[in-house]
Amino acid sequence: MFKKFVGFALLIASMGCASLAGAGTLDGIDLPTIQQKRLVLNPSAHTVFPEVYCNVANVEVVDIYSNALTTLPPCISKFGRTLRSLSIDKNVLLTELPPEIGQLPFLQTLFIKNTAISTLPSQIAGARKLQNIQIVSGKLTTLPKEIGDLLALETLDLSNNLLTSLPEEMGLLTSLSTLNLANNKLTVAPVFLPYLVNLKTITFTGNPLATNDAQKEIIRNVFKDKQTVIIFE
Repeated sequence: MFKKFVGFALLIASMGCASLAGAGTLDGIDLPTIQQKRLVLNPSAHTVFPEVYCNVANVEVVDIYSNALTTLPPCISKFGRTLRSLSIDKNVLLTELPPEIGQLPFLQTLFIKNTAISTLPSQIAGARKLQNIQIVSGKLTTLPKEIGDLLALETLDLSNNLLTSLPEEMGLLTSLSTLNLANNKLTVAPVFLPYLVNLKTITFTGNPLATNDAQKEIIRNVFKDKQTVIIFE
């Protein structure tokens, strides 16, 4: 069975991104859907991302949803020359991303929802073209200071997590236009707010500071001469 499975994976690789919608199974193993440079790991009971999938050529989008992954393999770095978007949803056992996420220099969108990830690896700084990060409805408690190296970042959605503080290096994110911090555990205004010179919208709904008049006034004063929309409720 394994030889047949590897053979199939190598056939995929040799075909580049030929249309394989509804690929189904091979000897009981669920196969990914590959179409229009998009690799989709369909809903299944996968506990690991099969490394043979890393041999698929010219992949620009990887979409992994409704599986049981606990991690991703280092071989995702093989997508480094082409991958633009990585989406992971409803993998509730996924606790971390591998350091090799930093070897995806052309990655623009990182979407992670409904996982158990508590932080990002410091190597995330290597994905310097990231423009949109959404880590939503998870277990985030901290962010690495290296997130401040993502100078192309325009949208950062960290809503529905467990954050109590944020690294001051986020003040380097001068391209940031949307920052969603809703439903975390922030009690005081982040010190870096005055440096987010292009921020258009910031959301604090559901944080303790959103019901603290003194903290709300501090934040309003930070943006009083700007057109930034501040959402507390």
